[in-house]
Amino acid sequence: MVAEDILGEKKITSPAGVCHFMAPEQHLKKPYGPGVDWWAFGIILCTMATGKSPFYSGTKLDCLVHSVTRTKPCYPEGLSTEAMKLLDEVLEKDPERRLGTRGDIRSHPFFNSIDWADLESLKAPSPWKPEGLSEKDFGDYKEPLLCLEDQKRMFSSRKPVILQEFSYVSSSW
Repeated sequence: MVAEDILGEKKITSPAGVCHFMAPEQHLKKPYGPGVDWWAFGIILCTMATGKSPFYSGTKLDCLVHSVTRTKPCYPEGLSTEAMKLLDEVLEKDPERRLGTRGDIRSHPFFNSIDWADLESLKAPSPWKPEGLSEKDFGDYKEPLLCLEDQKRMFSSRKPVILQEFSYVSSSW
């Protein structure tokens, strides 16, 4: 989520997120709510499905803002009709009409093949299994991986993070 505790009708105005994933209301500096997360989901979904953003993806911020706030999404060929409809609904410029802030996104035809109860109870089979790997390759991890615990501790503290693995570390860090 773009910000914690932003549920229901609550809105904020402080900037949050990465420019390429920001919803129109954020670029226009309007108060925004949880609908911005559905917008970001649409950008991520399109990028995962096609390898391209549906809007300007260059480095000029004014071009990005114009594209996001004033143009329709542009999808490469090859997307299914259901995928394009889903993207159109989560990339709706009006946050009050955006899928996710209104309606149940799970009932969208794009997700018809998903049994949500099985998915949530971890009973749904994986749609893809890597070939040539067995359970032995991953071992039986009963305890958390220490490398992940170290990162949790490092980023949860209020102390500055020292990046020792890099060849240049600024003394001001």
